[in-house]
Amino acid sequence: EKSRAQVGFSAMPTRNYNRTTRYTGSAYESIEYDPGVRWNFAPQAMAWLEFSENASARLFYRGNTSQPSISKLMSVPDVSNPLSVSFGNAYLNPYFSHDIHADYRYNNRKNFSSMNIRFEGSYVKDPIVNAIWYGNKGAQYSMPFNGPASMRANMFSFLNAPIAKSNFSFSNMLRLSYSNSGYYVGDAIDMTKYYGGDYYGFIDDFLGKYRDNLASGFVTNSTTTFGATE
Repeated sequence: EKSRAQVGFSAMPTRNYNRTTRYTGSAYESIEYDPGVRWNFAPQAMAWLEFSENASARLFYRGNTSQPSISKLMSVPDVSNPLSVSFGNAYLNPYFSHDIHADYRYNNRKNFSSMNIRFEGSYVKDPIVNAIWYGNKGAQYSMPFNGPASMRANMFSFLNAPIAKSNFSFSNMLRLSYSNSGYYVGDAIDMTKYYGGDYYGFIDDFLGKYRDNLASGFVTNSTTTFGATE
């Protein structure tokens, strides 16, 4: 039996400074958002296992911290599509993802049998998702928030085996997939200031009310999918 393993870790400091200058209708004002230095952590691990001359396995893991993009942090409305307006959120936090890949291989050249199993999955903590609501004029509005954890997994297997001592063989292929994610949907959001042209006043009031208490006006919608192919 032979095996090898490798472990690594990296940490990189980043600093996102966001300054937005906006016109309120009577004067220009600047809004600054500086969360200070944040660290991007990226642990890694790899393992190779050889059980015999016919069988082996590999395992890979990677973790990574990601920062929200500047466009999502800018607290200005994007009205390029009047029917789907999006706002930035300067208070977004980084999110962390775990990714794993593994495979097992078996190949017997004497009896012409083989098997391959592959697996991959990911888990994201505090992902950036949209909070969505609709105004009374039919348009959709959205703002990014750190949301519920999301996960994804896929498995693929292939088997080929001879049938007794005949010239025939049996083959089978199987695929399985699973995913789960969530987002927020709001109702009866007060759009009075926005409809009155006070876009930034609306954003300030919205974040002041829902920044730390999104559940007071939004519900979590979860989407789960499962697939199988044989």
